[in-house]
Amino acid sequence: KNGEIEGFLCMVRDVTERKEAEEKIKASLKEKEVLLQEIHHRVKNNLQIISSLLSLQSRYITDDLYTEMLKESQDRVRSMALIYEKLYQSEDLASIDFSEYIKTLVQDLFRSYRVNTEKILLKIKTDDISLGIKAAIPCGLIVNELVSNSLKHAFPEGKGVITMTLRTTNENIELTVSDNGVGIPETVDFRNTESLGLRLVTILAEDQLNGSIDLDRTKGTTFLITFRVSQNE
Repeated sequence: KNGEIEGFLCMVRDVTERKEAEEKIKASLKEKEVLLQEIHHRVKNNLQIISSLLSLQSRYITDDLYTEMLKESQDRVRSMALIYEKLYQSEDLASIDFSEYIKTLVQDLFRSYRVNTEKILLKIKTDDISLGIKAAIPCGLIVNELVSNSLKHAFPEGKGVITMTLRTTNENIELTVSDNGVGIPETVDFRNTESLGLRLVTILAEDQLNGSIDLDRTKGTTFLITFRVSQNE
């Protein structure tokens, strides 16, 4: 008062209980993170075991048709195992860098089909997009099916280009898989074909991702899958 200090007020609050509660929450979260990481690791290992069993079983089959069916199943299982491997390596354990996943997956498929990379070229253009497991697994399976389909049927002369793009537009994610091969005949309805792979792609795109799938036959084969970013949750 009048420029002079008359006194002071000191308030003391005991925050011991709050600090202890915060430490317990931190410890609980860390424990759950470790547990979730271990789950991802074990699921990945189990899927890899299934893939190995399919590979071993195929060695005892002499019919090329059944051998190919087992190989396709093995590739599908491997694509899911790779999701869990990426989740295990991810910092937040809830989402993965899907652009990096695509590159790894497609390179594995090229090795699986023993592709001559000097004759069949791969072009990948992706935005930096992270997906949660709910969207990542169906997307991974879609990529697996469409790229496998191109490698098996698009290039009877053994030469061509497969192009993949992944980008965000407004609130949507667009995944495009195309090739400049012989194309799918106009008489084939990819939604009702006998091909399990194409039927699976349609189911995954429309039912699992709640998105849309379109086919452009103008220059070879181009599949466009569009779904909302909210599916990442």
